Amino acid sequence: MKQKKRLLSVFLSLCMIITCMSGLSVTSSAADITTWAELQAALSAGGTVTLTQDITAAPDDTGLVIPAGMSVTLDLAGRMIHRGLSSAQADGYVIRNEGTLTIKDSGEVSGGSISGGYNTGSGGGIHNAGTLVFEGGSIVRNKAASGGGIYNSGSLTLSGGMINGNSADDNGGGVYLQGGGFIIKNGSRIALYGNTANGTENNVYLPSGKTITVTDVPATDSMIGVTTEVAPTAGRPVPITGVYSSDSCTFFTSDNPAYSVGKIGGIAYLYVGELLTPWKQLQKDMAAGGDITLTQNVTAEADDTVLVVPADKTVTLDLNGFTIDR
Repeated sequence: MKQKKRLLSVFLSLCMIITCMSGLSVTSSAADITTWAELQAALSAGGTVTLTQDITAAPDDTGLVIPAGMSVTLDLAGRMIHRGLSSAQADGYVIRNEGTLTIKDSGEVSGGSISGGYNTGSGGGIHNAGTLVFEGGSIVRNKAASGGGIYNSGSLTLSGGMINGNSADDNGGGVYLQGGGFIIKNGSRIALYGNTANGTENNVYLPSGKTITVTDVPATDSMIGVTTEVAPTAGRPVPITGVYSSDSCTFFTSDNPAYSVGKIGGIAYLYVGELLTPWKQLQKDMAAGGDITLTQNVTAEADDTVLVVPADKTVTLDLNGFTIDR
């Protein structure tokens, strides 16, 4: 009988161990986290980290790092993560993400923020080399050589929150899209304005060939400022998005007031003067004659007709590595 009881006790203990091991994630809260080092330890462990108090770095603390292969959900919950740098330093970011990081700002108290980064390199608030999903909170008052708020070389998804009051020496006061993708989704309010580079408005910076993917149009009171490396000129609009279904592009604004934002053929552009589809613009240029150098692929729409060079015009067409596709 005693042996049976011992076996039953061992069996129940194993059941309890298996049950405890079956939890899907680790959850930490700032009840356990009162220092910068403790916050780093929680982020390194992965899972969900929810703040219940402000966390400010000490002078000798380094930037927070999400390791490669780690998945973290960081809930600011109305609290502040502040690096507190007053002068630029190497690796002066607040957070460097090499794994998967989701940032949100839930709970009864709102207004959580990431601030105080000052980087001699790229990314003042967040240097993202992994997968970053920004759902809520604010990235504010950070500085860097490029990408004052966020420097992205990984995958960046924006579905809410504010990126404001950041600055860069070069470009991308708010967001610098160096590589990877930049997706806007979920239809919530996005505020990405009031960031500067060299003292002028510079919010999302798109190097040549980079565009934003819009899967869901954000809320009507959203504002996303855009600067492109290639400046639009008359008859040469510059795409800022890929194709998306909604007719709306009013949530985009040009950082340079000399340019406008318009949407044609499913794509949002920065443009000067009249906005035509690339096919119609190419036809207009051919009708005028002279030298034409393509700056993007040109694809006909259903109602477009064959391109014609008039009998009295001479055209030199430089494809410049792009295609013309009817």
